[in-house]
Amino acid sequence: MTKLKTNMLMLALAVLTVLSPELASASGTFDLGGKMCNVYNCLIGSSLLLVIATVAIFFLGIGAFFGKVNWGLVFVIATGVVTIVGAGHIASMFTGGSSTCIGAACS
Repeated sequence: MTKLKTNMLMLALAVLTVLSPELASASGTFDLGGKMCNVYNCLIGSSLLLVIATVAIFFLGIGAFFGKVNWGLVFVIATGVVTIVGAGHIASMFTGGSSTCIGAACS
């Protein structure tokens, strides 16, 4: 298996493991949107995504210092950081300014 396939399989198994108690419940009150908003707010609220972005930019700077970085990689990392950190605001622009994930509590 390639590394990408292995990583995707691990991600799918992790998501299935997290969601399995709710999927197996007989109550029928499974809210996937609410769960995804909760994950998004936990990551943004704890500044974990900002730490990951800072580390990525740090290693990009080290690579640039040694001359091992091309402009395509810089563009991809910058686009990824902006998209991940600003995902809630980008989604609210597409939905007409109504995003339920922004400002929700992390539990």
